[in-house]
This record gives sequence, C-alpha cells and structure tokens, in this order.
Amino acid sequence: MKKLFLLLIIPLFFFNCKKDEPSLFTITIPATDFFISNTFQNFEEHFIPGNSGNSVFVNVTQQFENAGYDISEISRILPRSAELSANFNEARLDFIAACSVRVCTEVEADNTCSQEVFYRDPLPDNPGFAIGLIPTAVSDVQDVIFTDNLFIQLRLERLYFSPPQNFSVRLEMTFDVK
Repeated sequence: MKKLFLLLIIPLFFFNCKKDEPSLFTITIPATDFFISNTFQNFEEHFIPGNSGNSVFVNVTQQFENAGYDISEISRILPRSAELSANFNEARLDFIAACSVRVCTEVEADNTCSQEVFYRDPLPDNPGFAIGLIPTAVSDVQDVIFTDNLFIQLRLERLYFSPPQNFSVRLEMTFDVK
C-alpha cells in the first residue's frame, strides 16, 4: 500500500505547476489613436504609426512612484492586455484578418518598431467594433517600456478586404510589472 501511495505522489513532484510570480502593479499606456485609410489594399502589410507618428508620453517614473515602487525592485515587465476599438463605432473591424502591436523607443530606418507586444492571428469572425489582442510570449520588455516617450505601431498583417472608409481606431494597453 505504501508503495502504491509513493507511486502516486512522486509524479506530483515532477509535474507540479510552477507558480508565476505575482504582479506588483500595472503600467497603463495612454490611449493611442491610429488612422485607417480606405486605400489600404488587402494584399499588402500596413505599418500605421500611433498618434500620427508622435511618441506617446507614458510617464513610467511617475507610475512607479504612484504605485510605491522603485525601478530597481522589479525583475521584468510583461504585456498584460490590449484592446483595439473603432472610435465612436465609425466602422466595423471585420476587414482585418491578422494584426499586431509593436513598440519601440526609437523608430527604425524602415519606419517600423521591432518589439511586438500584442497580436491576433487569425481574428475571430465578425469582431465588430473592438478586438481583444493577445500578449506575445516575450520574456521581458522593460528595456522598451522604461521610457517616458514610447512609439507605438499597429501592423495590419493581412486584410480580408480594403477598409470600407477612412476612420480612427484606438488602442488601450497595459503591462504587468513583476
């Protein structure tokens, strides 16, 4: 009986789930707007700069102070949640087949940001006016997030068809500090 009990208990030690460290607090990135043009073609990728190419003022230092933490206390920052929505429900987002969000402290020579933090591929059928994005599996983005000015890009990777009209979409996203 004891041998049977040991045979049942031993696998638990090998297959136990490692608990993730708890989040200290959440960094909120100010809402970022992107302009969608009805000239976008469905056979091309489109890199759309947030806030008309201007950086977003994140004010990370103040967010750390407000939460009562020092920057030296953290081990990593991970993407937590993001939602892309049509401003004022101007148009449905049904034309998007796959998209991602990229961030950087400095835009590269080809006008792109290199760090992908959220994505959705494929999008669910008929997403309506809002799309919940999925965090990427990056292990740490603190080298990008530790800034006061952050460049954010929306990458439309695949479209089902061209957008029905010109309109704006808004991105809201948060990051976990661990």
